[in-house]
Amino acid sequence: SAALVRDDAVFGPTSPIRGARWRLEAGRTLGELAHGTLLVDARRYLYLRPVTLAVRGFHFGRYGANADVPQFAPLSLGDGMLVRGYRADTFSPADYTVDPTRPGVCPEQARLFGSRLAATSVELRLPLTGARGLSLVGRGPGLELAPFADAGVAWTGREGPEFSAGQLFERGALGRVPVVSAGVAARLNLRSIIVEAFWARPFQREGSGIFGLNLSPGW
Repeated sequence: SAALVRDDAVFGPTSPIRGARWRLEAGRTLGELAHGTLLVDARRYLYLRPVTLAVRGFHFGRYGANADVPQFAPLSLGDGMLVRGYRADTFSPADYTVDPTRPGVCPEQARLFGSRLAATSVELRLPLTGARGLSLVGRGPGLELAPFADAGVAWTGREGPEFSAGQLFERGALGRVPVVSAGVAARLNLRSIIVEAFWARPFQREGSGIFGLNLSPGW
């Protein structure tokens, strides 16, 4: 694999607050399960003292004849910090829609997995406490509030994404439509360990909201 990387981001107590980061990487695996990979990850941080407007675009995918073989675990939009509120283990039978063409398959979960992912996020980061000059209260552990919106789509070499304005916020859609969530996150710096607690409203599943926890600085 080979990558071209640029990173001039300036970090605050819990996440980057200024600058930009991007990575373009391509890889090739040889052998019986030969395939290629492509990663595009671009992030921009616009510092509007004291808040930061953060925007991200992301794509990762496996390509080639072996990209979708069962030996490879599928990629998931709900894992990590791509589209918050869609972790597969938080789904219940109330989220399921019956697909008569695929008995036993939950479309709400199936659309989160694939060999290729694309996602985008936007956050407005407000530092409440932390370093002097970078927060509203210049003392105490770093604490940041961040209203956010996430969106993403997963697909495979056999099933492409479906972009339909009528299905964008529709529950019960059966295809590989994009998933969207919005909510607010709170990040706390505990002796260099960043804990993020968030509430997300996922628009393609039942329920009023999902609480979650990540051990990671802001992207």
